[in-house]
Amino acid sequence: MKLLFLLLACCSMHPLVAQDKLTLERLTLADSLLDSGKSGTADSLYLLILKEKLTDSLQLKIISNRALALFKQEKDEAAFELLQAGIAIADKKKRSKTKADFIYRRTYFWAVRGEDRKAYSSGMEAIGITDDASLMGKLYNLIGNSATNLGLQEEAIEAYFKSLDAKIKANATELELSRTYLNLGGVLAEGKKPDEALRYYIKSAELKKIAKDSVGLGRLYGNIAILYKNKEQYKMAISYLDSALLFSPSPAAVDHYSILMTRAQVFKRQGFYEQADQLMKKALSAALEAKNKYRLTDVFINLSDLSNNRSAYQEAIMFGKRADSLALTTRSFTQLMHLQSNLSTAWKGLGNAAMANKHLEQAYQWKDSVYQEEQVFAREAMQVRYETALKDKQLAEQEIVLKEAGLELLQRKWIIVSLVLLLLLFISIFAYFQQRGRQRQMNLIQEAETERVKTVMRVTEQERSRIAADIHDGLGQIVTSLRLQLLKDKERSNTVPLVQQLQEEIRMVAFDLMPAALSKGGLEPALSEYSHFVEKNTGLPIRFHSMMQGFNGPEDQQVHIYRIVQEWINNIVKYADAGQVELQLSSDSDSLLVTIEDDGNGFDPAVLFSSSGQGWTNINTRAKLIGGTVWVDAKAGKKGSMFTLEIRKKAA
Repeated sequence: MKLLFLLLACCSMHPLVAQDKLTLERLTLADSLLDSGKSGTADSLYLLILKEKLTDSLQLKIISNRALALFKQEKDEAAFELLQAGIAIADKKKRSKTKADFIYRRTYFWAVRGEDRKAYSSGMEAIGITDDASLMGKLYNLIGNSATNLGLQEEAIEAYFKSLDAKIKANATELELSRTYLNLGGVLAEGKKPDEALRYYIKSAELKKIAKDSVGLGRLYGNIAILYKNKEQYKMAISYLDSALLFSPSPAAVDHYSILMTRAQVFKRQGFYEQADQLMKKALSAALEAKNKYRLTDVFINLSDLSNNRSAYQEAIMFGKRADSLALTTRSFTQLMHLQSNLSTAWKGLGNAAMANKHLEQAYQWKDSVYQEEQVFAREAMQVRYETALKDKQLAEQEIVLKEAGLELLQRKWIIVSLVLLLLLFISIFAYFQQRGRQRQMNLIQEAETERVKTVMRVTEQERSRIAADIHDGLGQIVTSLRLQLLKDKERSNTVPLVQQLQEEIRMVAFDLMPAALSKGGLEPALSEYSHFVEKNTGLPIRFHSMMQGFNGPEDQQVHIYRIVQEWINNIVKYADAGQVELQLSSDSDSLLVTIEDDGNGFDPAVLFSSSGQGWTNINTRAKLIGGTVWVDAKAGKKGSMFTLEIRKKAA
């Protein structure tokens, strides 16, 4: 809550205009006191300044800063009243943008306090009076968050999509966009739509990589792992959990705890109880370090359930009792329900039917509480829908009145406008047909050129493959036979190393022309083999990771991807002076993504377009032929660079 107003204080909504010198000096002093933590003294000074004659802009600025001072003193209600006053002043002065800004602040205030119904309605009110794309992007994101918390999944999804549209229009940063994609994936995951959620999570991950948001990326990998766990794709879940654990800042962090528990649940589902037990004990240590009662309760309940699975019923009861002493303080009906169910199972396993029935009855009582809580939640969601629909109806009625008021004026101008439109239509039609003819000619030329390039590259690759096969199967076998003969001839045995060197050179030439792994096994083994080949021959370590799933492109497409990777890594070897390269291949049902990261010398990407070499041209030509998109993230004087190739499946 306090962070919200610290951010708002840094961004005054109105520029200051000429004001009395003493007033401005007092304001500067008050702002300085506020920044130094003396919020009480600053508040008193702000209150004194507000009694003077002020410009509208200065008055609104002081109201905003004084609200911040009150929040720092934990006087939340007084601060909120100031926000309401700011809205009233802006409304009276007919400053709609300022009013929308203040309503946004109020919306954020309610969202931070967890008053989602108020936040949802407040956000919708601000949307109705602003057309600022940047503000609308933030508002729709808040509306989506509140709708998610209220169980309004359809409304949340719609709000997040509108937030994305507004943020793109406002040229928002990759980090801001990644957060909305993350929220969209989250609400889809809650709505039991894992495949759609996964698509938006992966999009968010791509943007977080560009923004270098390591902590956010780690948490996102944890979310993706949970999706794969729920889909029972445990290998993928473990892979993403391992990646997520690399970004977890400390064992006390929420994401670190979640990663450990998710991985434990994966092992438990697979029947690996010992591994699950070890991870849950680590999660217990993390919960103890964080002093989080909810997490502690959750671990003990899971340990109790795991003990039941292992038929260790006394141990299950012990963990259940430890959870019971904490669960009542968390007031989580769901936790209490699962706890009593675990205890019932344990006593049943020990043959004590009376105790088992007692705990089972308590589990049913807590289940009823969960149901009642869900009903209250559902009624609240329905009430929000009703209020929103009523507000939409009122806005629609107001719009009709405005349209009717302007109809008469439109009728008077109709004749003039019609004549102008007819003239413009004639000019547009004439220009359209001219442009269409020129465009048709350009398209034919481009199509012919594309086909020519495709043919040349296809024939080149076929010839490479044929020559590589001839060298390997023909010349390679001859040299092998020669080497064996020389080994038998003691007088000429000193020439064997030279023949062996010739044999290695022949293998390298054949591999460079066309690696056998590409034609026999496909892209994934070919890139793995190429990584080892480069490391062996140059000494540059290349770490290859593959997370392929649901993507199987045609052979010529795989060849183009391989050549693009080969071209870029050759550039790294020649110019980057890198110590390590990360090559990653990942895909889902819609797209394939290739990323190459190095820790070498940075460079200005503009040099790629001005270079006299053919490497960059070849990369872009091949990418265009397979419907791919290429990005380069690098900067002169800054270590490291990242190359990204994305290919949509529909374009393949």
